[in-house]
Amino acid sequence: MQRTVVVLTPASQRDPRHQQSGWTEWLTQGVVQTIRNRDFHALTINPTTVEADQLAQLVEDRPMGVVVPEVFRGTDVDTDAALPFLELLTKAGVPVTAYGGDPRLAAFDRVTSGHDAGAYALTRWLIGLGRRRPVLVLADPLDVYWKQDRRTGYERAMREAGLKPRYMMLQGMPKERTPSAQHFEMVTRYLAGYLLDHLVGDDPADALLAMSDGEVFTLARACKLHGKRVHEDVAIVGYDNYWLDSWEREYDPIEPLATVDKQNFEMGKALVDLLIDRIEGRLPDAPQTRVVEAKLVTGQDALSSLSATD
Repeated sequence: MQRTVVVLTPASQRDPRHQQSGWTEWLTQGVVQTIRNRDFHALTINPTTVEADQLAQLVEDRPMGVVVPEVFRGTDVDTDAALPFLELLTKAGVPVTAYGGDPRLAAFDRVTSGHDAGAYALTRWLIGLGRRRPVLVLADPLDVYWKQDRRTGYERAMREAGLKPRYMMLQGMPKERTPSAQHFEMVTRYLAGYLLDHLVGDDPADALLAMSDGEVFTLARACKLHGKRVHEDVAIVGYDNYWLDSWEREYDPIEPLATVDKQNFEMGKALVDLLIDRIEGRLPDAPQTRVVEAKLVTGQDALSSLSATD
């Protein structure tokens, strides 16, 4: 156990359909591969299924450290299952590094994505194309750090260009169940309703910044329902860089004009590097935060971003 790093993650294996590194589980892949490249052992544990006595035994066995690549990804994972374990490890003197800008991680060393800079670069790129009325699409509530950071980056780019920020704030967005034409149609009609206020009138939006690549296709179809030409009347950009793998492409094979790659695999590597720096005494006592800058991906460049780390 002295040469074992515990990886706290609900998904230890990558979905084979997820070839692009924009999917969240590529964080775990980056962590595990980096641990093994450094000749340490990796032990993956699912915090939502492990029993309390098993966690207590693990703490007693004293692993060299713990990495948390994706437990805190918004509201989709029960963080209550992870926090007591992390606090227990910290009290026992076991180093912990975690991913994300969630305030609940402030007590730990962590690595996060530059969402602010990513949204800023994407917005500036659209403005550079002559799009003066880009609308940022987000879902209420803005209760996770990445939504807040993305809004901050978008607003900064708009202010610098002398433009007024525009928002399409979604409420009660239909959750993805089994991928199907019926679900795609339901989301399309839902988005078409919200787009009514932004596409009809004397000052219509000329660009949409989707929350993630998966929404690009339903947004495109919804724009078409309003008689708009995608990328001509309304440019659509994504985020995360996984659009080539999205099941929604089957129903509208549009391509986003641009997207942002968070470089998940590199963030996994950075998590391990930070942990080793802590173990080897190269860090100050205070918890450290490292930011991995997001990368703007435009046009056919996205096709070349398929991971070579498989």
